[in-house]
Amino acid sequence: MLSRIAESLFWIGRYIERADDQARVLTVNLEQSTEADTSSFGVELCRAMGAPLEPGAGSREVWSQLGTDPDSPQSMVTALNNCRDSARRAREILTTSSWEAINRAWRKVASGRLDLMRPPLACRDVHDHCAMIIGTLIGTMPRDEAWHFLMAGRYIERIDMTARIIYATIVAPALPAHRHLLLQSCGAQQSFVMSRGQEDTLTASVDFLLRDWLCPRSIVFCL
Repeated sequence: MLSRIAESLFWIGRYIERADDQARVLTVNLEQSTEADTSSFGVELCRAMGAPLEPGAGSREVWSQLGTDPDSPQSMVTALNNCRDSARRAREILTTSSWEAINRAWRKVASGRLDLMRPPLACRDVHDHCAMIIGTLIGTMPRDEAWHFLMAGRYIERIDMTARIIYATIVAPALPAHRHLLLQSCGAQQSFVMSRGQEDTLTASVDFLLRDWLCPRSIVFCL
């Protein structure tokens, strides 16, 4: 396999996972924030992800940094743009349906339509596009070296994002439903309830995301 193809597939996996995770994190942040107050959880998330904000920043600043700002390397818009650039470099190995799914997501971003949507709807739209791309790749790619580079990118990005979300949750000022914010941000709340529902604490939630062998969102599973 050409190193150019391997690198492109690796980063396709990372950028898709990043956009999907950012959409989920922003959805949780929007649900627990209001225009009237500041979002300590969102500020800590931005800081953990390398986009520090002022302590008094609110949900709008968080939305810009992690959502729609094309100049922010942490935003889901940037992730989808970069994913499409990587897909162009690996065009000869991607199936037509996979390329079309990636291109549809990119066109939505490039046209600026996300900026015209309400933030919760924009997050849902990005999440749906990412699910479509991932599902198409899983359903059409042969399980060869290309597949393994793609999945390596996804799992490494998921480890990184999960670790950052855990860190941001722990260092943020205490919130009434901290453990639920953490699990929802990582997409693991239902898995936690089904396997450890009786251990409804932040410590149990962190342990679940670090060391559960069966949850696909946990760090040990991704490793």
